[in-house]
Amino acid sequence: MKAIIVNCFDTFDNRVKLVREVLKEKKYDISVVTSDFMHIKKEYISNYNEGYEYIHVKRYKRNLSYARINSHYLFAKTVYKKIEEDKPDLIYCILPANSLAKYVSKYKRNNANVKLYFDINDMWPESLPIPVIKNYFPFTIWRNLRNKNLVYADKIITECDLFKNKIKDVVKRNDITTIYMPAMGKEQVSCKRRILSFDRLRLCYLGSINNIIDIDGIVNFIKSVNKQVDLEIIGDGCNVQMLIDATQEVGAHVLYHGLVYEEGKKKEIMSKCHFGLNFMKNSVCVGLTMKSVEYFRFGLPIINNIQGDTWDLIKKEKIGINYDGNIIENLFKDYEIMLNNTAYVFKKYFSKEIIKNKLKDVIM
Repeated sequence: MKAIIVNCFDTFDNRVKLVREVLKEKKYDISVVTSDFMHIKKEYISNYNEGYEYIHVKRYKRNLSYARINSHYLFAKTVYKKIEEDKPDLIYCILPANSLAKYVSKYKRNNANVKLYFDINDMWPESLPIPVIKNYFPFTIWRNLRNKNLVYADKIITECDLFKNKIKDVVKRNDITTIYMPAMGKEQVSCKRRILSFDRLRLCYLGSINNIIDIDGIVNFIKSVNKQVDLEIIGDGCNVQMLIDATQEVGAHVLYHGLVYEEGKKKEIMSKCHFGLNFMKNSVCVGLTMKSVEYFRFGLPIINNIQGDTWDLIKKEKIGINYDGNIIENLFKDYEIMLNNTAYVFKKYFSKEIIKNKLKDVIM
């Protein structure tokens, strides 16, 4: 039996690797078809994964641009030709790009016996920080590229319950499964907090620093804290300097580390922090961030303003604090409980074993 995994973005590669493992155990001969362009860095890939087939795509510089949409559209057309050549028994397609839904569904309509899985790891244009205009042309067409073609899937998987509830209203079916994204690095890290006191508030910001990050929310939170704030930043993006300047302006002591991939270095930084920051603009449709899963992997509770899955997990499992703009009287109330719960929650929801077993149950 032959299977093709289709993925446009290197940021979803953790999902690809787990799906590949599951399909291999189910005795499929597997091809992974992916783009050779890194969306976050806006550079071409230089380190290739063994066994992947990389499709050369057009470069784009801005996230919201015709060049980007055209690049994805041409990628999807090339994927369709590849699928036609290989004639797989199973297609596992990660969305976005939304144009993939159109072309992969086209193959399914002409080949009814092929098993088709759509795995929605992000929602466009819903995740764009443009609250009004994304409900009008041409964004409605972009959205419908996905929505009108989901009905052809044998199974639909979503990265969080927030996405599942939105998609359920579109396709009018209840057999949609939420399977969380695995952590970016290795398995859980034992990261004992090296904190002498609670006289200062030590925060970590991890991940991309782009136009969907709620810098104003982070600033308002820091202003509301009646303590000296130390902010350790791990990551990169177009708004790095904006985040540094804005937080320093309200009195935070900022240490910028840039991109950090080495596990020991990340562990050293996070072991000095009380909380990780998980802030996004409220116009963005996100239920769970990869950064929050990475915080949990290092046993770090979070300060969060994201609704949906993350907000609900914090309320249910006591793994941090949900921030709604109001002053939090006692940040460190039950802090030891939060630490213990965070380590437990990673094992319960986000470990590789848990996620892989859920994929096994869904993929036939």
